[in-house]
Amino acid sequence: MTPSKRRGGLMALLALLAVLLPAMGATDAATKTRRNPWSLRLRGEAEVKYDDNILTLSDGDIDSVEDPAPGSNPLETFGIDRPEDLVFTPSFGLTLDRSPRRGRDTAIGITARSNQYAHSTVKDYQEYGVSLRQELNRSRAHRTVLSVSGSRTPHYFLRNLTDEDESQLAGVTIHNPATFEKNRAYIEISQEIVNQVLAVAVGYARERRNYNFHFDERDSSSNVTSLELNLFPAGKIGFRIRPYYEHEEREARGNLPTSSIVDDDVGFDYDLYGIEMRGLWGRDRDHRNNLRCYFEKGTRDFTTTTADPGHFGREDDITKYGLGYTHELGPRWQWGIWAYHRNVDINIFTGKFDRNVVAASFGYNFDHRFEAGDGAREVEE
Repeated sequence: MTPSKRRGGLMALLALLAVLLPAMGATDAATKTRRNPWSLRLRGEAEVKYDDNILTLSDGDIDSVEDPAPGSNPLETFGIDRPEDLVFTPSFGLTLDRSPRRGRDTAIGITARSNQYAHSTVKDYQEYGVSLRQELNRSRAHRTVLSVSGSRTPHYFLRNLTDEDESQLAGVTIHNPATFEKNRAYIEISQEIVNQVLAVAVGYARERRNYNFHFDERDSSSNVTSLELNLFPAGKIGFRIRPYYEHEEREARGNLPTSSIVDDDVGFDYDLYGIEMRGLWGRDRDHRNNLRCYFEKGTRDFTTTTADPGHFGREDDITKYGLGYTHELGPRWQWGIWAYHRNVDINIFTGKFDRNVVAASFGYNFDHRFEAGDGAREVEE
C-alpha cells in the first residue's frame, strides 16, 4: 500500500471516529438523561361552591339576618346581611418529584388557594402551603414515608362579636369583626404493615391563631395528634377503608389581667372519630373515577375555669358527613362534584347550627419529566 493510500485510509478512519464518538457520547448522555428521576407537576383548579350558612349561625341568628328586627343591623351585629353565598376558589399547585429506580421517592410541593365570596366579600381569604414527602426505605413493599408540611392563612374573618371591653366603656353594645391569622406545621409518619393491604399513619400538628387587637383573649395555640388506618381489602383494587381519630388541645389566653371584665376563654379539648370509604376505578390511569364518602363525629369540651357564660361548662357535639366524585378526562383534565352536611349541637344554647355545602370543580394537570424520548409521566392519586 502506497503512503498516499495509507494516508487516505487514516483520514477516512479519523473521519469515521469523528462521527461515531460524538454520537456515542450523545447516546450516553441520552441514556443518562433518561435515567434522570426528576419530574415537575403543575396543577390548576377552579371550584365553585354554594354554602347555605357561611358563618355556621343558629336558626335564630339566621332569622335575625334574613328578617332583622326594627332598628337592628345584621351587618353590624354579624358582619353579613345574608347567611348564604357562592364562593369561587381558584387554586394552584406545583410539585417537584424524584422517583429513582431503587425507590425512596421524594416530592416537594407548594400550593396557593384563594376563596372569593360573591356577596359577603368580608369573608374572602387566601391559603398558602409547602410540603415535603420522603420515602425512608428503598423497598416498594412495607414503605415508610415521612411527610412534613406548613400552611399559612394571613387573614380570616370569623364573624362580628360583642366587644365586652369597648361596650363597657361606651355604655352600649359594640360589635367588632373577629379576624385572625393562622399558621400550621404538620409532621406525619406512615408505615405499611401488610403490603398493599394495610398501612398506619401517625401525625402531629401545631397550630397558632393570632386575633386582632379587639379580641386578644382569643389568641390560641393547638396541639393536634392524629391516627389513621388505610385498609385495602381487595389488595391492588382501588377500594379503601380509612378509619381515623384526631385529638386537639387548644389553649387560649382567656381572661386578660388588664381587663376589668371576664373575657372569653375559648380553650377546649376536641375528640374526633371518622371513617372514609373510597372507590377508584377506570380503564387506565388517565381515565379514573374516584368516589368517596365519609362520616365523622366529634365532641368539643371547653376547658374554661372562669365564669365566662358563653363557654363555661359548654360542650359541642359535631356531626359531619359528605360525598364526592371526580372523573379524569385524560392525562390533563378532570372534573368533580362534592357535598357535605355539618351540624353542631351546643348544650348551653337552643336551636340548631346546620350547614350545607355543594361544590363543582374543574382542574388541569401538566406533568413534565426531565428525561428524553419516552415522554413518561406520573400521576399521583
